[in-house]
Amino acid sequence: MFGFGRKKVDKAKWAEIIYRKKISNPEAQSVEQLTRFATIMLEQHYRIISESVQIVHNTKYEDTKQSRLNLCRSHYQDMLELEPFCNGEQKVMIEKVRKMLSAWNGML
Repeated sequence: MFGFGRKKVDKAKWAEIIYRKKISNPEAQSVEQLTRFATIMLEQHYRIISESVQIVHNTKYEDTKQSRLNLCRSHYQDMLELEPFCNGEQKVMIEKVRKMLSAWNGML
């Protein structure tokens, strides 16, 4: 009723992660808008990681495998940056990637 128990969202940090730069007036961004952008970004990261995992499993070329593993690392780190601002559905997506990549233990 009075907002007790709700965490104050750091919109400035959230917007900076999404836009990859500081924006002038991040408070003007609604939580809904930031959530929508975060979902789009997470879906892109998820798709790229999923495709890269398939390529790693199917390629016979070591350089391709290494470049795709590096790409997975990069996109997974980007997902983890967004995690503190994620809702339940978005966290499930990150958890799916975590499980997908767990087979590589120390590689990532």
